[in-house]
Amino acid sequence: MKLDLGISLHDSDLRKIALAINFEDSLIDGFKASHRWLQGFKRRCGIASRRVTTFISRRTFSNGEATCLEAPFFLSMVRQETENILVSAVCNADQSRLTKEIHSPRSLALLGLKRVERVVQSVSATTHSFKEMPLLYADVNYLLSIRNLAGHFWPMEYLKRLILLFEPTLRT
Repeated sequence: MKLDLGISLHDSDLRKIALAINFEDSLIDGFKASHRWLQGFKRRCGIASRRVTTFISRRTFSNGEATCLEAPFFLSMVRQETENILVSAVCNADQSRLTKEIHSPRSLALLGLKRVERVVQSVSATTHSFKEMPLLYADVNYLLSIRNLAGHFWPMEYLKRLILLFEPTLRT
């Protein structure tokens, strides 16, 4: 099924598929795959319009099972490599992008409206973002590197105070 392949499907795609199947097999004369038929089909099959929550690459999607199988081997290698290193010298870093103003791409509106507008605090903040790079050390110290509004990183004295705030975190 195309839904299991991660391919985006819409009502128009389902309609084309239904018409193609009917044409190939000559099942029903005059079959049009009407809106009502399509709604009934989606209800019977448990298909609904949903907002996409995660976008992933084809490579990540196709290698998902292999990644899960290789994860225990990777963990054992990391544990082996870090045995002779100080715990305070091992860290995990991951850069993340944070949108300045998050808004939902959907909203309720009256039927028939062609244009739906919603007020936001700053239009440019909906498309702009800033990056952070949290560092989580194996001895549970936490360092968060964030650019400030001027585009520069915070002074080191401020970051040292941040480390003291986040130092007693949970062990994983």
